[in-house]
Amino acid sequence: MGLKSLWKRVNASSSPNSPQQSAGARFPKQEVNHDSKAPFSSGTELPTPEIESTEPQRTALSKSQRLWNAAYDSLEEDEDTAELVMSYVKTLTTVLGARPDIVSGADASANLKNPTMRQMFMKTLVEEGLAKISTPSKVTKGVGDVAQFIISAKGLIDAAIQNIPQAALPWAGICIGLQILLNPAKATKSNLSGIVHVVSRMDWYCALTDHLLNEDCVNESLEMILPQLEAKVLALYKALLLYQMKSVCSYYRQQGLVFLRNLVSWDDWDSDLKTVEDAEATLQKDSDQYNKFHAKSALAQLVERAKSMEELLGDIHQTLREFLTLQKELQLDEIDRKCRWDLRVVDPRDDMKKIENKKDTLLPEAYEWVLGTEQYTRFTQWDGPLDHSSCQLLWIKGHAGTGKTMLLMGIIRSLEKQQDFRAPGISCFFCQGTDITLNSATAALRSLVWMLVVEQPNLMSHLRKKYTDSGAALFQDSNAFFALSEAFLSMLDDPELSPVLFVVDALDECNREKPGLNELLDLISKSIKRSDKVKWLCSSRPEIDVLYRLKNLTGSSPNNSENLVELDAQRLARPVDAYIDHKLTALRDRDGYDESILAEISNEVRQRAMNTFLWVSLAFQHIEDVHGEYVVQDIKAMPPGLLELYDHMMTRIESVRRIKPQDCKKVLICTVLAFRPVSLSELAALSGVSHNMTMTAIELCGSFLAMREKTVYLIHQSAKDYLHDNFNRRLQSSGIAQGHVDIGRRSVGAMTEILKQNMYGLDYGCTPENLEPPQLDRLTSIWYSCLFWADHFVAGTSENPEGKSALADDGEVIGFLREKLLQWLEYLSVLERLSDGLYSIRKLLRITQKSSQLARFLNDIEAFIQSHGSIIERAPLQIYASALVFSPTTSEVRVTQWKYRLPFIQTVAGTITHWDTNRQTLEGHGYWVRSVAFSPDGKMLASASDDKTIRLWDAATGSHQQTLNEHDKRVIFITFSPDGRRLASVSADTTIRLWDVATGSHQIFRGHSDRVESVAFSPNGKMLALDDKTIQLSDAATGSHKIFEKDSDYLILSLAFSPDGKTLASASDDKTIRLWDIATGSHYILQGHDNLVRSVAFSPDGKILASASDDNVQLWDIATGGHKTLKGHDDGVNSVGFSPDGKTLASASDDKTIRIWDTTAKSCLHVLKGHTDCVNSAVFSPDGKMLASASDDTTVRLWDITAKSYLHTHEAHSDWILSVAFSPNRKILASAAKDKTIQLWDTATWSHLHTLKRNSKWARSMTFSADGKTLASVSDDQIVWLWDTATGSHLRTIEGHGEYVYSIAFSPDTKTLALASKDFTIHLWDMATDNLLRQLKGHSKQVKSVAFSPDGNILASGSYDKTIRFWNLAKGSHIQTLEGHSNWVTSVAFSPNGKLLASASDDSTIRLWETATGNHLHTFEGFKVESVGFSADGRYLQTNCGLLRLAPISTLSEHLTTEGCSNHALYVDGEWVTIDGKKSLWLPADYRSTSVAVDGNKMVLGHESGRLTFLEVNF
Repeated sequence: MGLKSLWKRVNASSSPNSPQQSAGARFPKQEVNHDSKAPFSSGTELPTPEIESTEPQRTALSKSQRLWNAAYDSLEEDEDTAELVMSYVKTLTTVLGARPDIVSGADASANLKNPTMRQMFMKTLVEEGLAKISTPSKVTKGVGDVAQFIISAKGLIDAAIQNIPQAALPWAGICIGLQILLNPAKATKSNLSGIVHVVSRMDWYCALTDHLLNEDCVNESLEMILPQLEAKVLALYKALLLYQMKSVCSYYRQQGLVFLRNLVSWDDWDSDLKTVEDAEATLQKDSDQYNKFHAKSALAQLVERAKSMEELLGDIHQTLREFLTLQKELQLDEIDRKCRWDLRVVDPRDDMKKIENKKDTLLPEAYEWVLGTEQYTRFTQWDGPLDHSSCQLLWIKGHAGTGKTMLLMGIIRSLEKQQDFRAPGISCFFCQGTDITLNSATAALRSLVWMLVVEQPNLMSHLRKKYTDSGAALFQDSNAFFALSEAFLSMLDDPELSPVLFVVDALDECNREKPGLNELLDLISKSIKRSDKVKWLCSSRPEIDVLYRLKNLTGSSPNNSENLVELDAQRLARPVDAYIDHKLTALRDRDGYDESILAEISNEVRQRAMNTFLWVSLAFQHIEDVHGEYVVQDIKAMPPGLLELYDHMMTRIESVRRIKPQDCKKVLICTVLAFRPVSLSELAALSGVSHNMTMTAIELCGSFLAMREKTVYLIHQSAKDYLHDNFNRRLQSSGIAQGHVDIGRRSVGAMTEILKQNMYGLDYGCTPENLEPPQLDRLTSIWYSCLFWADHFVAGTSENPEGKSALADDGEVIGFLREKLLQWLEYLSVLERLSDGLYSIRKLLRITQKSSQLARFLNDIEAFIQSHGSIIERAPLQIYASALVFSPTTSEVRVTQWKYRLPFIQTVAGTITHWDTNRQTLEGHGYWVRSVAFSPDGKMLASASDDKTIRLWDAATGSHQQTLNEHDKRVIFITFSPDGRRLASVSADTTIRLWDVATGSHQIFRGHSDRVESVAFSPNGKMLALDDKTIQLSDAATGSHKIFEKDSDYLILSLAFSPDGKTLASASDDKTIRLWDIATGSHYILQGHDNLVRSVAFSPDGKILASASDDNVQLWDIATGGHKTLKGHDDGVNSVGFSPDGKTLASASDDKTIRIWDTTAKSCLHVLKGHTDCVNSAVFSPDGKMLASASDDTTVRLWDITAKSYLHTHEAHSDWILSVAFSPNRKILASAAKDKTIQLWDTATWSHLHTLKRNSKWARSMTFSADGKTLASVSDDQIVWLWDTATGSHLRTIEGHGEYVYSIAFSPDTKTLALASKDFTIHLWDMATDNLLRQLKGHSKQVKSVAFSPDGNILASGSYDKTIRFWNLAKGSHIQTLEGHSNWVTSVAFSPNGKLLASASDDSTIRLWETATGNHLHTFEGFKVESVGFSADGRYLQTNCGLLRLAPISTLSEHLTTEGCSNHALYVDGEWVTIDGKKSLWLPADYRSTSVAVDGNKMVLGHESGRLTFLEVNF
C-alpha cells in the first residue's frame, strides 16, 4: 500500500459519511523488509497523493494539538532537524503502513503541512501500528510477558485517538516505541530506558495543556503567565518529538532502511533523555507556582498515573529484565505465592553473591575468554531448529579449584546483561558438597523449577494442583524429586514455555544416594529430548564424564554427538593470570610491597599455581598479614599443586601459638566429619572448645574453613577430600572412627548439660505449632547433637574399642538415655522430628549386643516411641504424662523416667504390666476402615475408610500426615505400587484413582464400566489388574489394556499377582479361585471353599496361595492344587497376607481378631485382640516386624509381631464397664460390667474387696444407700438385687416389676426404693416389706431417672418426654413440671442442701433449677452426659465424665456454701482428662472411658475391655 493509498484513506475516514471500520480488519499484517535491496533509496521520489474533490471536514484543533503541531512545525523548519523529520515520516510510513512506492520526500512533507491532514494521516498510521501490535509475531511469542503488556498498552493508544482523532501525531511515534521494546536487540540500553520513560508518560504529556492552559479556569490576575507556560509546554513537546524521531530513525537504520544511512549517528541518549526530563522539570516548577489548587491537583493525578505506568514498565534505572520480573510478579495469586515460597530452597542469585563474597571478585578476564570460543558460540545460538551449528548442553570440566564456578557465574552475568527479550531465561543452581542442604538432586531440581516459575509464572499451573493437595510436603518428603520431575517435564511440554537455559554447577558434588546424580542426569537427558527450548550449562570435575553418561542415556537420538559439547576450564592460563594481577593490585601501597617485590610475587605464584584459581586464592590469603620483606620467601615455601598446598597449610596450623594446635584440629575434625554444615555454637559444642576459641580456630584454619551467617563451611570440596584422605596423618592418628566417637561423646555431654524438662514453657496439652524455630532459641547449640549423636556412635564402633566402650552397659549411651531420654524426645517432638529419634534408636540397636542391658533398654525405648509417638508429636509434654502413665509398669523407660512425670500425677493403678503386641491405635477416620497398606519402604501407612477418605500415616510414630478425600463414596481397597510412588484406590463410587503419594494429586483410572472390588499392581509396577465383568490388565502409565473374558457371571472380590508376575489369582463370590496365565489369558479353577472367597495372597516364593472364606483359611499348593485348612476364627475371614519371609500368615476376621499362623506347621501362633468390631484387613510391614490392621471400629492398629504376647490379667472385669460409683463415705468404689458382676474396691489402696455375682443379666443401674451399707442393682430382667457392702453377700431380691427399669434410687432414710420405669411411671417400694407402696403417674413417655430430696419429702423424675416432675411423696401427688430441655432428660439430682436440682439431657445441656420455685437458674452448654449428681460439699456437679465446678456462677452464690470447698475439678472431655478445664492427661484409645467416677482428687475410669484405671492427682 503506497503513500497515495494512505492519503485516499485519510480523506475517506475524514468524510462524515464514511463508515468507521476496525483497524485490524482493514489492514492486513505486513512485514518490514530488512534486506539491503529494500525499495527505499535516495533517488526515489514520492508521488503526489490523489486527494478527492470532497473537502475533508475540518475539526478545530485543541490547544494541546495545536502545540504538538507547533512543535512538529518547528522541527521541520529548523535546518538542523528538517532532514530528520522527513526521514521520520518515511520510517513511520514504512514500518506502520505497508511498503509504499515513495517518490519525493519533499512532496510528502508538503502534504503534511496542513495540520488537520497531518493529524488524520498520523491517525491512519497509528491504526496500522495497533494492528501490527495486535498480531503476535514469532518475536512476540518468544517474548512472552513483555508482549502481553505491550498488547495491553494498545488500549491506551486506541482510546486516545478514538476520543481525540487529532491526538495521533505524538502517538504514532509511541507505536514505533512499543515495537522497539518488543524487539530491542539493535537498541542500546540507554535508548531503551528513554523509550520506556516516554511511552509511560505519554498520557501525561497529551493531557497537560487541557489542565494547565484552560483559560476558562484561570484567574484574570494570572492570565499573563499563560504564554510563559505555553512556551514551556511547547519546549517539552518539541524535545519529546525530537527524541521519538531520533529513536525511530536510529533503530531502523540498524535494521537496514537504506534512506536512513546518511543520517548522523546518535549515541548520546542519556543527554537526549535529560533534555526531555529537564523540560518536564521546568514545566512542573512553573506550573506549581502558577496554580496551587486546581492545576496542581489535576497535574498531581496525572503525575501519579504516569508513575504507576512507569513502575509497570520499569523506570529508567531498571533493566528490561527487571521489568519482566515485575510483570510476572503481578500475575501470581496467593496460592501460587505460597507454593513458590515453599518450593524455594535458596535463591541462586543470592547464592551467587555469597559465593562471590566467599571466593573473590568476579573478574571479566576469568570468564570472557569462553565467550569467544566456538563451543560457546554454538551453544548460545537459539534461532532456528537445532542442527550441527547449535547444541543443547555445554559441559565445563576442570579439576578442583580451576575456576569452574566463577566461570559459570561470569557466563550468567554476561547473559543477564543482554537486552534482547528473545534471549532465554536463566535458571541456575550451585551444588555445594560441603552443605547437605545444597548437595542433593532434589535441592537442585527445586531451585531450577523455582527460578523457572519466577521467570515464567504461567508455568505455576503445572504445580498448583499437586501443591493444593499436598502443601509444602510436595517439596520435602522422600518422593519430592520424582513428583517435581513429573511437573518439570510437564512444564517443558507447555506450548507457552519461553526458551530457558538451565545452569548446574559442580555436578561432582551432588550426592549419589537415590535420588541423586544419576537421576538428575537422567532428567537432563529427558529434557533435552523433550524440548528444543531447553539448554543446559553444567560443570564438574573430569571424573564425572557428563557427556559420556548423557550420550549413553540419549542413545541414538538425532545429532547426539553434536548436541552435547564440552569445554576445559583449565585450557588457558590468561584467566588465572588476570586473577593474580587482581590480587597483586590489592597488595600495592602496603609496607614492603614495592614493584620489584610484586614482580617476584607474580613470578613465583604463576609458576606454582598450575592454572588453579583456588591455589592462588589460598596463597594470597596466607600472605595477607605478611610484611613485604618476607612474602617472597613464604611463597617460595608453598609447594605447587593444590593438595601439596593443603599439606603445607596443615603444617603451619600445627605450629600456631595463639591457641593450641590440637584445638584447631578438633574444629577441623568436627567440620569434616559432621553430616551437615554446623553453626558456630554447634561446632563449639561438638569440639569441646569454647565459643571464642572456636572462632579463633576458624580464623587460623582459614585455608580450610569459612564462616557465613554464623555457619561454618569447608571452603571447597577439595579441602574436605584432602582432610578426609589424610585424616590419620594430619588430624588424628587414632582414625576417623575415633573422631566420630569423640563427637558422639561431646554431643551427649552437651545435651546432658543443656536439655531440661519443658524447655519452652508449654501447657500440658499444647501443640508446638507457634514456637520459634530452633535457630532462634537458646538450644541452638545442641540442635545438631540431638539429631546426629547416635549416627556418630554408629560410625565409630567398627573395630574401635572406644566406640564399643561407649555402647557398653555402663557406657555413655545408656547413661545419657536413662538420664535425659524424655527431654531429648521432647525437644525432637517440638521440632517435629520425633521420627529421627526413633531411627536413631534403631541404628543403635543394629550395632548393640542383643543380650546387653543397653539392647533391652533400646528395645523398650523403641516400643515407647512407637506406642506414644502420635500424642508426643501433637502435645510434647504428654511424654511426661500420658506416655509414662500408660506404659507398662515393668517398662524400663517408665521405671527410670517416672521421676520426670508431670507434677499433677500422684499415683496410677490398673495399667498393663508388659508391652504386648498392640503398639498403637491410629484414630481419625469417621467410619469403618476397610483396607490398610504399607508403602514398600515401610515408612508410610495408608488406610481407606467408608468415610470416603484415605489417610496417610507415619508408620514409625503413627502421626497423621495427609488425607486424600476425592472419592464420593466409601473407599473399599487400596494398594501401593511397587516403587511406592503411587497408591491405587477402589471406591463404591465406581472409580479407581491413582494417587501421587508425594503430592496427593490423582488421576482417575478409566476403562471400566462397573463396580470394582479390588485391584493389583504387577510386581514390576507396569500393569494394573482389575475386574469389571471381565479381567482387565491395564498399563498403569498409559491406561491401555487387554481383557480376559470370564467364563460365567461372578463377582471378583480379590486379586493378587504371583511374585514372578506370570500368574494372576482371583477370588470370587462363586466359592472358587481362578489362576490366570498372564501371557495367554487361560485359567484353571481351585475349588474347596463352601462360601464366597474374600481374599487371596501369594507367598513370597510363589509356591503357596492363601485364601479366606467363612471362618477358615485355605493354603493351596500351586504345583499340585492340593490344600490345607486353617481353622480357629469364630466368624468370617476378610483378608489374608504373608509375612515377607513367607513363614507366617496373618488373617483378619469378623470375630474382631487377627490370627498369626505358622505356614509350615499350619498352626496358630498368636491371636491379636484389641479391636472392638470386625477386622477387615491386616498387612505385614516390609521388614516383617509390624502388622497393621483396619477395623469397623474406625481405627487402624499397629502390632509388633516380634513382641511377646502377655495375657493381661487384672482383678477387674472381663467385659465392658457399664458404671462406676463411690459410696457416700467415699471408702468403697463399685463397678458394674457386662460380665454380670459387680466389683467392690477399697479406695484407699485400690485393692479388690468383693465380687458380687449374679446368675441373671448384667446390672444396668446401681446405687448406694445413704449410709453406704447397702448396694442395690437392677438388671435387664427387671430384678432388683440388694447387697451387703461390708461382706459382699447377697441380701435379697425384689421381683414383680413387669417393665424395664432404667434407674433406681434410695430414699435418705433407706426405707424406700424408687424405680424409674419404661411404662411411664415411678414405682415406690417399701424396703422393709418388699411391697409396692404406690405408682406415680404423669409422664407421657418413659421415665429415665429419679432422685430423692435430702429431706425425703420430694421425688424428682426425668423423662423421655423432655420434662422434670416434682412429686409429694407423702401424698403421692404431682407438685410441679419443669420444662426447658429440648430432648430426653437422662438424669436428675438434688444438691446436698436441697435448694438446687440438676438435670442432664440428651440435648447436650445440664440445667440447674431452684427447687422452691422451679425457676431455671443456669445452663451448662455442650455437656452430653448420662448421669448427674452433686459433690458432698455441693460445689461441683458429678457426672459420668467427671466434675463440673459451680463456684464461679454468680446466680448460684446464695444457694452454695463455701465451707470445706475444693478449688479444682477433674473431668474427662473425650480423649483428655482435664483439670480445671485445662487438658492435662491424654487417654490412649484403649484407656478411653465407658464410665467415670470422681471423688476429689481421685478418678476411676471404666473401659470397654473391662479394665479399671485408678488415678490420683495433686492439685
